[in-house]
Amino acid sequence: MAVTIFSRMRSNISSAVMKKMLPYFGASAVILAAMILGKAFSFVWRILILRYNVTFLGEIELFSTTLGLATTFATLAFPAALIRFSLQRKTKAWRYVSHAALRSLQAFILVGGGVWLISRFIPLFTLNTQLPLALFLGLVLLIAGQKLALAFLNSQKKFSLYGLGEYVVGPGLKLILFVGILLGIFQKNFLFPHVIWSMVLAAIISIGWVLGQKAKQSMRLSQLEKKEFLSYSLFLSSSFLAFMVYSALDVYVLQYFFGLITVGIYAGMLTIINLMDLLFLPFLHTFPAHLSERKTRVAKINFTNRTVGVLIKLGLISGLGIAGFGAVFIRLLTGNALNISIWILLAFVLFKILHYGVVHVYRHYLDFQGYQAFTAQTMFVSLVLKGVLCLLLVPSTGLIGLAAANVITDIAHSWLLWRRIRTST
Repeated sequence: MAVTIFSRMRSNISSAVMKKMLPYFGASAVILAAMILGKAFSFVWRILILRYNVTFLGEIELFSTTLGLATTFATLAFPAALIRFSLQRKTKAWRYVSHAALRSLQAFILVGGGVWLISRFIPLFTLNTQLPLALFLGLVLLIAGQKLALAFLNSQKKFSLYGLGEYVVGPGLKLILFVGILLGIFQKNFLFPHVIWSMVLAAIISIGWVLGQKAKQSMRLSQLEKKEFLSYSLFLSSSFLAFMVYSALDVYVLQYFFGLITVGIYAGMLTIINLMDLLFLPFLHTFPAHLSERKTRVAKINFTNRTVGVLIKLGLISGLGIAGFGAVFIRLLTGNALNISIWILLAFVLFKILHYGVVHVYRHYLDFQGYQAFTAQTMFVSLVLKGVLCLLLVPSTGLIGLAAANVITDIAHSWLLWRRIRTST
């Protein structure tokens, strides 16, 4: 099935095609530079944590997953809608960012207020964390503001500031504070708070960058434009929420069946696999901006298929090396305490290529073209399929079963998206 998808794209990476992609590579290179620095900070921090306390790494992975889900409920798809409408109507970008902020605040008050009200009668704390609900909700609101700020910087093609805010500042602060713990500057009970403080400071810095931009005068949004923005966001939100649950399922399934130590081992393995983000994410973050510059549907589809072709080839070349390196590196790092099979790493590499090289690109294209209802449907179908496969495979086969569930689901998801693009031409 996957072979059918790839063989019919006919996206040969010739010299002429590469020349057309040069502006894309240039913009992506700016984010790539920020990612390399940020990933280096994050890699060192995760390796230090893996040696220091693997269970704590599992707890942080669980906390970050829960925070990501909560933030998605607070922002819905307003950051993605902000990018789309700001690119399409550049003269009204500042109006869209203020409108998106207002809508996000309303969503947060509705959802966060409801959760807080329930907590008055049923004592609640965030899942497996040391953070009380009230402080957790405050962090969610701050991170939601950061997401909107970064989306605005992306839409304005300020990729250097976007890259710093998205990848460098948070991991850099986290590493500095943890080194402070190791050196005795901070006490050991600062282990969990240092993660929270790094998030808070990074969010404040990103929001400050946007507030420091000189606002341009623009016409007010009409009621029709506000309605279009909200309609697009709500359709896309259902897809985003399903996607976040889809992504979070790995952590929650492993935690339920095997506990935090296994989640920590999984997080340590992802430290190696996520090096492939250096290839994929620079393209994905600049993809909407460059897609908007193509005027015809055929040009947009050709650009999308060229992007998929580039990412698949880069992923296959790098993935083999990363899997081989990762198996040896983890074994040496932990003194043979962790012996993760290269086949498990290769399975997750294949999943990474399908997920970021095909599914993400095709979803971005279809969402940008107004097919967000369809992408939401396919996302829910994939979520159900992955959930069933996880329940069938993970309890008996562990990580290899989780990898198989992800790969099978993303092959099916890729086929559904590709089929829709093909029939829309």
